[in-house]
Amino acid sequence: MGQVHQNLWRLQHNLRCWSNSRIGDLPKKVAEAHGSLDSLLQQDQDPGLPNVPLGHIRAATNKLTALERQLEIFWAQRSHAK
Repeated sequence: MGQVHQNLWRLQHNLRCWSNSRIGDLPKKVAEAHGSLDSLLQQDQDPGLPNVPLGHIRAATNKLTALERQLEIFWAQRSHAK
């Protein structure tokens, strides 16, 4: 019985490591992407600073949208598991 418990504990540890490496902390990533986009938009509106290329704003928006969608899918899957 001890060997089964040890194998299950090792599996749990490995799955958590895999999850952190593949997904990471999604809410933190969303917050960082949101902050990055806000920073770009503020810089673009400041007349004293050079304009931000539209491609940078579009890329930041796409990244934020993708992360928010990923987070939405995560919570939808989690709600079905409970």
